[in-house]
Amino acid sequence: MRGRLSAALCAVALAVTGAPPAAADPARPRPGTVKQVGQHVKNPVTVKLTRMSPQSITAGTKTVRFTVTITNSSATAIPKVRLHLSYGGQITTRSELDAFARSNADPAGVTDAEAPVIGPFDLEPGDTVRNLVWSRPGAIAGNAPTLNTYPLVIKALDVNGQPLDTQHTFVTYVPKNAKKLVKTKVSFVWPLIDRPHRTTDSIFFDDQLSDAVTDGRLNTLLTAAESNPNTGTTLAIDPGLLDDLQTMSSANYFLDPPKDTEKGKSVPKNPQTQAWLTKLRALVKERRTAFFLTPYGDPDSVALVGQNMAGTGSKKNGSTLGLLSAAYRDKSRGQAVLQVPETYPRVAWPASGTIDQATIDKLTTNYKKGLGSDLFLLSSSFWPAGQNGTPTATTSIQSTDRKSHPALAFDDTIQNVISGATKKPEDIFAAEQRYLAETAVMTAEQPGRQRTLVVSPDRRWNPGLEFAQFLLKNTALRSAWLKPVSLGQAATSTKVERLPQQRPQSAELTADHLRSVRAMDADAVAFSKIFIPQPDESLRHAGMRASSTYWRGTARRRSQASTFLSVTRTDVGKEINKVRVLVDADTKKSVTGSSATVLLTLVNDLKQPVKVHVQISSTKSNVLLVNGKKNMFIYDDELEAGAKVPLQVPMEQTNTTPEKETEVKIQIITSGIEPARLVREQFFKVGTNDIPPAGWLITIGALVIMGLGVGFRGMRARKRRSAEAETEEAEHDRAAAG
Repeated sequence: MRGRLSAALCAVALAVTGAPPAAADPARPRPGTVKQVGQHVKNPVTVKLTRMSPQSITAGTKTVRFTVTITNSSATAIPKVRLHLSYGGQITTRSELDAFARSNADPAGVTDAEAPVIGPFDLEPGDTVRNLVWSRPGAIAGNAPTLNTYPLVIKALDVNGQPLDTQHTFVTYVPKNAKKLVKTKVSFVWPLIDRPHRTTDSIFFDDQLSDAVTDGRLNTLLTAAESNPNTGTTLAIDPGLLDDLQTMSSANYFLDPPKDTEKGKSVPKNPQTQAWLTKLRALVKERRTAFFLTPYGDPDSVALVGQNMAGTGSKKNGSTLGLLSAAYRDKSRGQAVLQVPETYPRVAWPASGTIDQATIDKLTTNYKKGLGSDLFLLSSSFWPAGQNGTPTATTSIQSTDRKSHPALAFDDTIQNVISGATKKPEDIFAAEQRYLAETAVMTAEQPGRQRTLVVSPDRRWNPGLEFAQFLLKNTALRSAWLKPVSLGQAATSTKVERLPQQRPQSAELTADHLRSVRAMDADAVAFSKIFIPQPDESLRHAGMRASSTYWRGTARRRSQASTFLSVTRTDVGKEINKVRVLVDADTKKSVTGSSATVLLTLVNDLKQPVKVHVQISSTKSNVLLVNGKKNMFIYDDELEAGAKVPLQVPMEQTNTTPEKETEVKIQIITSGIEPARLVREQFFKVGTNDIPPAGWLITIGALVIMGLGVGFRGMRARKRRSAEAETEEAEHDRAAAG
């Protein structure tokens, strides 16, 4: 039922000031953002509300001052324009609130202000700023003892009383007995997550992080958190982002934009990134702001589980972690940068806050093995809406073994409200008033029952600083119905059981994309095994970045993901190619009759030592033998960083009718590791027909490097590694199930 309407007497006064037009702001609401105010029809007049002071009222509030900007986009003045203020009855449900915000119509039971309508005044072209003063606004509630929210309507009327434009907003009334209100607990998840900026650990494909931490979105988010520490805020941080910034701040780094026609270049280390990291460390270490880390690169965990790329979090019989398991393991790189352990190490925050049963089972079953989580941060849209208002955020989900696991439902409607455009004054005002109204109506829905609210903006939201600081600020009036609590306190509050809904799959990374990621990751895994004294899996970060939640969503984003993956596979190939076999292009090999010794060179262009097993053989032993009847030349040893080792490979003809050319295969394989893994495969051709008595010529022009997708055999080898990875994942799963 609606609250009782009160015939409030409103004395409205206007003070006119001039103001220049607002500068254009590139920020736009993301698709699907909840509409803050009524849609404007195309006409020469628009009304924008940019400020309301105070933002909530009590019975004792004497005046509320609105700042209203009226824009006349025509070339001539519009005569006798008037401003009109009205209000409706109490809003009792959040669905009612949403309907009013989306509508351009007057609310039911609308009441006009009893004071004279303001104006008329001639509206000149351009912007006109008016200060609208509402006297004795507290009378709207008639001294009600409850927390109430009311719709407000401000219109610009023409000479005939017809609306030129309309703006909707809200006002929240706090009763005199506010101390007796049962407050809603509120906890904020504050994301410090960005898009991928590197392909491999050694190559940046853009330099956008420099701007982001200086005067961009990452600086805004950190500044807001610094301004209001320990107010129920938990930072959600991608360790991959911290790793990027640490690399940029420690030494010169290599920048190679994919669309740049020039070659990549070395960029001086960036002091701004170090300053940002220093502020973040101080926030989590000295001021003890809570945080949790996503898996490295913030990969799409649901999609990786669905494509059998998760693993079990443990290694058995020399096996390798799945890509998601490796991303969980490399959360440690974020902790190393921050120099403090996670506050909440077991939180899982899947993309869009939705999850499937397979991912729940995978993450909970293997939590103690290092993969996964046991506290799930999910969207309220994952569950059906409550029958009697908004349910508390504290709930649980079940794994297939019927075990219950704690979960928190962040409010999807509020996420949409706060994640839209909040940089222009009118957008800031609309989002602030809507947030206050949403939280007040939620509290008033069940006034005698305490509930928990989790507020979580989009992962990569880009708010204005003023709005970001507003959200975390615990003002005196707002604290009448909201009580900031930590994420841990929210998770242990009284819970309500919910039945999950079906998870939408349209935004997930595609199976084709992830199959390509799997093949690239198989190359990276094999390459990691040659490092000594310990394997180095940092090249696997490329697959984690290519699996980032950033690439989900629209067709345009999927196209960008495809481009990124293509560039990344090339860069991974360049890294693997640093350990290779070269053939001297200018040397003729001396022979005696039908035999020769071919000089090859094994090269390690890495900055780390490796150990490799090299096998060289002829692909046609009936035509050509390498190293005698075994047809196999083997080299197995360690290579120091930068080493070049000559390989003298004996070869001989076996066919009395030799072919013009015979192909020789070179395989670089892991050494001393079971099972052995093929790291790189390359081929070159040897002329075996019409050999002059003086010797053979190694035809380097026919040298075919088969690494990383160039040529059929390289693709076949990579498919073999990918298949091995799939088999290994399946064996892991069977072991976990057993």
